[in-house]
Amino acid sequence: MSRVAKQNSQVLSTGTIARLLHVCPRTVAKWIDSGKLAGYRLPGSGDRRVTKTAYNEFLEKEGLLKPGLPFATM
Repeated sequence: MSRVAKQNSQVLSTGTIARLLHVCPRTVAKWIDSGKLAGYRLPGSGDRRVTKTAYNEFLEKEGLLKPGLPFATM
């Protein structure tokens, strides 16, 4: 696996997180913008990304580790 492919496999888009948590992508973007969920913007496009580690920390912090909600595996 190339370095870029490996890095890309370690991040989630707002759309992916929204599908996992059954919320709108805009909700995920607001969590990132407010600092509730650690993420960053891609240069040029402005799209947001979240590392799997940050996603898992968010689930734990918000008490969202419940049966049926996916935990991001590395």
